[in-house]
Amino acid sequence: MAIFHLSSQIVKRSKGRSSVACASYRCGVDLYDERVGRTHSFTREDRVVDGGIIAPDFATAEWARDRSQLWNSLEAIEKRSDAQLCQELECALPHELPNRQHKKLIEAFIDENFTKKGFIADWNKHVAPIGSPNYNDHVHIMRPLRAIDAETGGWRKTKDRAASKEQFADARGDEIEELRASWAKHVNKALEDAGIPEEECQRVDHRSNKRRGIEALPTVHEGRPAREMEARGERSDRITYNREIRQINLRILEEIKARAIQAGNAVKRAAAAIGLGFTPATQAQAPKKPEPAPAPALQPPQMRPDKVPIGLAQTTGLELTPWGTSPAAPKKEKPAPPPIEPKPQPAKPIENLALKVIDEVAEKKKKDGHRDAWFHRGGGGGVGG
Repeated sequence: MAIFHLSSQIVKRSKGRSSVACASYRCGVDLYDERVGRTHSFTREDRVVDGGIIAPDFATAEWARDRSQLWNSLEAIEKRSDAQLCQELECALPHELPNRQHKKLIEAFIDENFTKKGFIADWNKHVAPIGSPNYNDHVHIMRPLRAIDAETGGWRKTKDRAASKEQFADARGDEIEELRASWAKHVNKALEDAGIPEEECQRVDHRSNKRRGIEALPTVHEGRPAREMEARGERSDRITYNREIRQINLRILEEIKARAIQAGNAVKRAAAAIGLGFTPATQAQAPKKPEPAPAPALQPPQMRPDKVPIGLAQTTGLELTPWGTSPAAPKKEKPAPPPIEPKPQPAKPIENLALKVIDEVAEKKKKDGHRDAWFHRGGGGGVGG
């Protein structure tokens, strides 16, 4: 079953990192770092099986397609000691697809999200170590935060600030959400193009269980170190946690099924109680024919008095109306006027609390023998003692 995984991180000097060293580790070859004057050696022939650099068409310089020159050029243009250098994505690859489909999937994703926007991307596909029982095919995508200028062919003066924000909020949150949605879209399209039905391989979704309306609890990413610990017979907290979560999710699924069965039985009992048969929703019901409109009431004919046949009124029993007039409409009785209720008298305004307190204090001062005039409402200064 295909799984969804996409994580993002920023390579920055404030953490003591180098884009040249990061590229050497991802591609598994030795790269010389001109800025620090040392060679980074991370030979991993058993892990890196494919890779390459994808650049825009207008990036015609030689350094734009050479891994060593590319990252050394980026290190040279970034002058700050705390510079943010590049963004790295790690994406899980579905093992149901062959290697050639993996490469096509990666190139389509990079072209849509980076190359069309003027960015260079350095990608490398990693697999599980030889002899490992676990499947761990994934791709590392590194792209500088500076795009290529279409006019000069060199680095742009400004960076992509949306990707360089520290927190998954505001601009960077939107950018990461777009990348996750795009990767899920390309993975599902690759599975469809390969002719793999959903019954054999479930499609991936970048949204959380909560956003999808799924009551199952989410698991955590285990990673290669945790699986290697389990292979050695050691205990891994991540794998142990996922086992417990899967057991809880099974109980949740059983509870949901039981509730669905109870709800269905309740509907059947209610239908039987009111004398209705239980009709499945799949059976289409014939639409009801609209009832015919009632016939209009018979109106008496309008005829000139000199043209009325003798005996017509006595024969039909109709009351003839004078020529050029319409039948009189029945008089409607006017409804009796509602009884007049007495209007409520407005309540007396409540005295101001502050004035009331002033009066009470002044009255008390009078009783105690004080004759200060400023205690009264007309004086200035307020309440005193």
